[in-house]
This record gives sequence, structure tokens and C-alpha cells, in this order.
Amino acid sequence: FWLKEVLPSEAHGARTPLRSAMAPPMDESVLRLGLIADIQYADIDDAIGPFGDRRRYRNALVVARAAVDFWNTVGIDAVVQLGDAIDGYNAQRGCGTAAALAHVLAELERCTARRRFDLVGNHELYNLTRSQLLSSGLHCFGPDGKAYRSEKLNERWQAIILDPFEVWTRGYDLPEDRFVQ
Repeated sequence: FWLKEVLPSEAHGARTPLRSAMAPPMDESVLRLGLIADIQYADIDDAIGPFGDRRRYRNALVVARAAVDFWNTVGIDAVVQLGDAIDGYNAQRGCGTAAALAHVLAELERCTARRRFDLVGNHELYNLTRSQLLSSGLHCFGPDGKAYRSEKLNERWQAIILDPFEVWTRGYDLPEDRFVQ
């Protein structure tokens, strides 16, 4: 997820030098984003992760709730959920991918921000295929069905959203011609 400043001249195709960093900000320059990454919720007991880190799976909802409460207090324009909303253990242990995702979405949907962008993480793909992601409630795809895209956030800012797993075979309903060699 990258932000690109859209200068007024770019909207009309002309190129001009960047404004000075000391220039006073324009009204539409303010963009408040709430960022959250690696929620990795699962309704399982805490455990030691594969890299020796302590995982608090159920507590992930408490952390997401606190983030949303803070965002609602300060007022943000958009939420960017940077992937891994649910943990891969949901699918691996059969402990309810749909229920886990519903719990996370319930917390994120309490946010009063106008928009939410959900990026595709590897843990989403451990749990769901890309076709299942389309109807999962996560906002991973643009109107053309692509996870990579550009979104206008306001008059000054544009988001460039990448799909780091586009060429990873996990998550696709195989066989697909582009993966068969």
C-alpha cells in the first residue's frame, strides 16, 4: 500500500515542479488513515508461533477493538488492513474460518471511517481461495476484480494497492493455464 500525492497540475495532464515542503498545506491535504496489520485471529488458546514468538490468538479481537475505538475517537478517513486478518490455524485446525472472519469483520465494521481497504495476506490464502475472498466481506478487490489497483482517497491523495501474492499459486482454483508448465 503506497500513497501518491496528486498535484493539481497532474489532474489536467500538465507537469509542474513539486510544491515546496514549506508551503502551507491545502485543506484537502489532510488524510487520516488507520493502519492495522497481522490481526491473525483464531478462536484457539495462546501458543508459541513458528518463529518462537508468543501468539495471543483470541486477544487479537481485543487489539482490533481498541484500534477501532481509537480511530473513531480521532476521526479517520479510511482504514487500511494490511493483511492476515485471520490466522492460518483456522483452516489447519478446522476451527472455523468463516466464524473467525465474521468476528474480525464485526470489529472492523464498527469503524466510522468512510472506507476500508483490506490487502490480501498469506493467511487469507491459507483459509480461502481468491474466489471465496470475493464474497468474504473483506474489501480486497477493486471493481475489475483485481486486488492490485489505484484508489483516489481525496483530491490530493491516491493509494496504490499491490497484490504481493498475485503470482503465488496458493488461493487460486487450480488447474489454471498460467500455472501449468
